Amino acid sequence: MNSNKIHIMRKFQRNYRVEFDIGKYDLQGKGTFELDETVEISYPIAISFNVQNSAFGEQCAGKITLYNLNPLVRAKLWRDEFDLEKCIRVRLFAGYGDNLPCIYYGVVSSCYSYKSGGETEFITDINMTNFEDFLNIGYFSYTFNKGTKA
Repeated sequence: MNSNKIHIMRKFQRNYRVEFDIGKYDLQGKGTFELDETVEISYPIAISFNVQNSAFGEQCAGKITLYNLNPLVRAKLWRDEFDLEKCIRVRLFAGYGDNLPCIYYGVVSSCYSYKSGGETEFITDINMTNFEDFLNIGYFSYTFNKGTKA
């Protein structure tokens, strides 16, 4: 077998696994995480992702796009960016074959599913950050329009 065929075979053995720990923050107490369940997604579900890691202590961000998740999983992963109680921790493993190192660990800042105009696929966009303490003890400022309901 020549080296080109070996390279092509390795390229097509790309593999991934995403693990989501879904739970809640105890906002009244010490800000501890209470795990409700773990959801694992892997091949053959189609994925695209972009993660940015930093060695300098900066916030690392990432985005995962998953295609055609079943409705129950989409509902479990849904997270509004203004919901400070629900917490979804995410671990992304990617590699070739069974060699899947963890390439990203963080929390889901928002997760929405939609169908793009006229398409048949459900697309789930997951935005992530590794800066969990900000979500846990930080605050933010946002102006709501008159008449916005809580």
